[in-house]
Amino acid sequence: MGTELVKYGTQNSIKPKSRKNPVFRSSRAYAALTQDERQIIDAALEAREQWREAGLNFNNVTDDLLVDYYIYWMKACESRYTYFLRLAKERGLSHYL
Repeated sequence: MGTELVKYGTQNSIKPKSRKNPVFRSSRAYAALTQDERQIIDAALEAREQWREAGLNFNNVTDDLLVDYYIYWMKACESRYTYFLRLAKERGLSHYL
């Protein structure tokens, strides 16, 4: 069973949001954070973006092996995000997410 590439027209194209938020990264609030706090926020935002991208890719695959792959990838990304979200809440940083 081969995998086939699925092409979508412009009406179905989904453009992911950028992980980088230059307004927040250049703000005084972000500059006031410690290096550890910045790393936690950045890791949580990256994990959330990967989780979202995995969900979008899951909706577009047709091969059974890729469906399984994206199910596991979504679960892994969800676990990473909840871990970093818990760390952020413990340090009082959840309002940055």
